Amino acid sequence: MKILILCFSLLCTVILSAQNYRLTVINGFGSGVYKAGDTVRVWSRAIPKDSVFNGWIQDVKVKCILTPREWTTGIIMPATDITVTATFTYAEPLQWNETDIDVGFVKKHVWYSIPKKTIALITLHHFTNGRGKIWTERTEYTQFAHAARAMGFGLLAYNCDEVDSGPQDNDKKDQWKSFPVSVTQNPDHKATRALLDSLIARNLVTEQTPLFAVGMSVGGGYTLSVAMTLGYTAWANYCSGGPITIADSTTIPGIQAPAINDANADDAPIGENNKKAREVYEKLIGRGVRCEWMQSQPQPLYPQRFARISGVTIAKSTAMLNQLRDKGFLYPNDIPKIQSDTLEYVIKNYPAVLSEFSTLPETQWKEALYQYRVAFADHEFHSNFTYATLDFFKGYIQQTTSVLEYPKIEELQVLPNPAQEYLHVAHASLSEYSYTIYNSLGLVLETGSHTSGVFHINTSHLPNGLYYLNIVHGTLKTITPFIISR
Repeated sequence: MKILILCFSLLCTVILSAQNYRLTVINGFGSGVYKAGDTVRVWSRAIPKDSVFNGWIQDVKVKCILTPREWTTGIIMPATDITVTATFTYAEPLQWNETDIDVGFVKKHVWYSIPKKTIALITLHHFTNGRGKIWTERTEYTQFAHAARAMGFGLLAYNCDEVDSGPQDNDKKDQWKSFPVSVTQNPDHKATRALLDSLIARNLVTEQTPLFAVGMSVGGGYTLSVAMTLGYTAWANYCSGGPITIADSTTIPGIQAPAINDANADDAPIGENNKKAREVYEKLIGRGVRCEWMQSQPQPLYPQRFARISGVTIAKSTAMLNQLRDKGFLYPNDIPKIQSDTLEYVIKNYPAVLSEFSTLPETQWKEALYQYRVAFADHEFHSNFTYATLDFFKGYIQQTTSVLEYPKIEELQVLPNPAQEYLHVAHASLSEYSYTIYNSLGLVLETGSHTSGVFHINTSHLPNGLYYLNIVHGTLKTITPFIISR
C-alpha cells in the first residue's frame, strides 16, 4: 500500500510540474516559472538616453504579449516555455529649448522640442500647482516625451496662466481654467493661441500642423477645453474626470486615462475621479464622438523599478523594495498595498522606518514615491500607455506633414523693432511684396501689397503688444514677430 501511495504521489508531482513553464525575459525583468494561462507582468530594462522602446518580440507563434508596443506589458503564459525580448531603437537624446515668449498680457517661459520635420505638435499641460518644466524632469513624463519626439511629434510645455499672472480666484491653487470656452476671455486659451502663433512665426510649425494636447490631473481636464476652443485634432486626459459640459458639445476625439486607485484629495473619496471620467467617456460615446478608455491598474513593484531614476543603482532599488516588503507596504505579489500619501507621510515624519528612501536626496525619494504611485495606480502621470496614446494621435494625421520650408527672403530688413508709429521694410533688389499683419491670437488685422523694394507700414493704430508681419514675394516667405511699445 505504501508503494502505491508513493507512486501516486510521484505521478501527481509529474502532472503538476508539467503545467509549469519558464518565461525568460531578455533586456528586461519578470523571468520565472508560471502556469499556462497565467498573466505575468514584464518590464523592459531602463531605456538609455539615446534610445526609445521599440517593442517586445517572442519566440513562439501563439500571441502571448498583450501590448507589444509598451515598455511594460502582460504576458499570457502559453503551454510551453517562452522567451520575450525587449527591443530598443536609436533616438537622439531628448533636448529642450527654453525661452521667454511675450504673449501680449504676460511673459511665458516655455520649453519646446520640435524636430525639423514634425508630423504634429503636442501641447503639454501640468497638474495643480505644477509647472511646465515637469515634462522635462520626471521619469514618466520624459519617457513619454522622448517617445513622442522620436515619432516626429513636436512638444510644447508651459505654465498655466495662474502660475505666471497670479490667482484668478481664492482657492490658493494654480490651475488651468477650462472655462470660459473662449480664446479672448480665457487667459489660458489666449496664451496658448499666442504661443502657437509664435512657433509659426519662428517657422517651427505651420498653420496646417495638426495639434494635440496631453495633460495630467487638472491639466488633463483642460485638454478637452483647449482642443475644442482652438480646433485641436485630439486630446488625452490623464487622471481627471474632465468637464462634463465640454463633453456635451465637443466633437474632438480623445482618450480618458484614469487611474483605478486615484486618491486625489480634490476628488475624494477614492474612485470619484474614475466615476467622473467614465461619465465623460460615456457622454462622448453616446454622442458619437470617439473616445478611448485606458484605465491604469495596479502592478507589482520589481527589484529594478527604482533604478529607472537617475542616480539610483539596482542594488539600492532592490534594498528599497525589500524595505517596503518588510514594513508591510506590499502584498505578497509585490503590488502596493498602502496608499501613496501614507508612504510619503512616513518618509517625511518617520524617516527611520523607511531609511532606504529618506536617506536619498529629496528629488530622488520623491521620484521613487512617484514610481510607487504609478504601481499603486494612484493619481500620477505614467508612461504605460505611451504608444497607445501616440498611435491614437497618429491615426488622425491624414498624411505625413512637415514644416513647410519656405525659402526665406534673405537680407530683408524690418525696422525698428520694437516699433511705435511705423515699420520700415526694405530689400535691395526685390519688389512686389504682399503682407499680412496678425495679432498674437492669430486674427488678421491688416493686409496690403507694394511694388517697391522699400516701403513703410503705418502702425500708429496698433496698441502695445506682440504682432506678426508675414511678407510674401512669389515663393519666398518671411514671418517676423514685432512688438509695439510706446
